[in-house]
Amino acid sequence: MEPHKNKNRYKAIIGGREYTIIGDAPMGHMRLVAKSVNQQMAEISELSPYLDTTRVAVLTAVNATSDLLELQIETEKYKEKIAALEKEMLYLKQEIKANQD
Repeated sequence: MEPHKNKNRYKAIIGGREYTIIGDAPMGHMRLVAKSVNQQMAEISELSPYLDTTRVAVLTAVNATSDLLELQIETEKYKEKIAALEKEMLYLKQEIKANQD
């Protein structure tokens, strides 16, 4: 069986070159990803016009990975806060029940 048979395919121009993005994500998501990468590459190119496309692409990947890691850390903090609030809520429910008895 072909690994990409039932996947979505989106042809995108990124950094002036054509790429086919293959994945399960909806076409709109793929379009937004390509647009975001192009915007980030354009920003880096504008700030450092002497960089070639490969270096611009690597810096774009580094920035995207950094953003992802920051979001993962933030998500973990929120998960911890939610767990603490759930624990507090359970305690308060038990207190209310104990006071009703």
